[in-house]
Amino acid sequence: MRQPFPTLLLLACAMPAQAQAAGPRAAVVCHDSEDLTVRLTFATRADASDPDWLAFEFVNRGAAAITLAGFAYNLHERVVRDLGTGALVCSGSLASGSHADLFGMPGPVVLPPGSTRVTRHVRDASTALLGHPPPGGWRIDAKVAVAVARTGEQFVGPELPGVAFAFDWMRPDEAGLARLRARLDELMRQQEPSTAIYPLVAMLLDTPGVGDRVPLERLLAARPRDRNAFFAWPAVLRHLNARFADDPALLGWVQQRLAGDDPHIVEDLTGLWNVWQTSFLLELVRRHEAGDALVLWVLEQRGAPQTGDPAAARRLSRRSLASLPAKPPAAESQDLDLHRRIAEVLREIGRTYDRTCIDVVAPWLDCRLPLFHERPFGFEPGIGDCHRICDAALGALVRLGGDGAKQHVDGAVEPVQVVVQGRVQVRRTVIFSQDLDALDREQDTKIAAMKDYLAARARAK
Repeated sequence: MRQPFPTLLLLACAMPAQAQAAGPRAAVVCHDSEDLTVRLTFATRADASDPDWLAFEFVNRGAAAITLAGFAYNLHERVVRDLGTGALVCSGSLASGSHADLFGMPGPVVLPPGSTRVTRHVRDASTALLGHPPPGGWRIDAKVAVAVARTGEQFVGPELPGVAFAFDWMRPDEAGLARLRARLDELMRQQEPSTAIYPLVAMLLDTPGVGDRVPLERLLAARPRDRNAFFAWPAVLRHLNARFADDPALLGWVQQRLAGDDPHIVEDLTGLWNVWQTSFLLELVRRHEAGDALVLWVLEQRGAPQTGDPAAARRLSRRSLASLPAKPPAAESQDLDLHRRIAEVLREIGRTYDRTCIDVVAPWLDCRLPLFHERPFGFEPGIGDCHRICDAALGALVRLGGDGAKQHVDGAVEPVQVVVQGRVQVRRTVIFSQDLDALDREQDTKIAAMKDYLAARARAK
């Protein structure tokens, strides 16, 4: 009995009725054996609105079904040139994936006699990576390599470089933009549980004539019914943040969710970093008191507005202060879990920006207990990762002390030139240095500068 999966697959990959008439097509053979040929078919002049511009075709020339235990493909060595001038625009890759990506399910794939055509994954992933071209279009040169394994055969990945192919990538016309708007609306309504749709939704939202035509209420309606299903929601949040950050309707939507019992609003605010009004602060403080660990991050994203409300800052610090031991562990302590918990509490106190905590944190500048058995390779002292409790205390005090403390500490060390992606940058911190002792010396210099700053602050009281 023939398995039903290939029939269902063909139905799932059928082109929508509104698809445009197919333009010129070409194909390259990626795999050819006695009874199976695999071809990559593509439009020679393609655009994102063509639902069939890129596809794999599996041709079973035998009389019996063929079972594939594995299949993988890699579209790579993409070179993008301006179609008019030939100037190089960029290079990189197009889509890649396995049979689970391409056919939409894991496990063996059964190919009936005849032709089986699959398009969605390779088309959508490549469309997202190509993006929106300029008016004149691009010339795309790339290569495709595949790997095929039947039942009982050992599966080996695609052998590069593969077969070359080329096409022109054009802007959609008005009818094409309408099709893309319909596709975006479909994706937001269906909310498929696939990570692959995130880049496509992000690309469509960024496409002029598509994303900028979606009204606010439609974007808000895309809020996930299942947080584990609609992986493209962060792309929608990013678009909301860019287009509607000051819109009263969006601000009201956030306020209503904050005031209620919505468990995901704080997480959503991490993607709406430009969205803020003062009434959010006390709701966020309430959620922090209830145990939401993201609140401090959300507030710091927005410049720590609690600095203008000392009472709110004190409420934010209360829970962390209760978790901080009254005094440092003994100098011979080897309890690294305890050390790391203390360091994390110190970081949390710093992110509250409650200046009344300065005197509580300051004694921890003398605690040099390690956080790791082995020293991590490189860190940015006082800002990011650290390897001693005193490093965490310094980072907290830099925040609690405000601009004055940061300037005093930064001024204690000589600027360092570092090369980042071929460009020289001047920084006041050694980053990813192989000289770990130099990192510690610099950090100790900053700790001494912070102590001087705190002493001067105490004298000025």
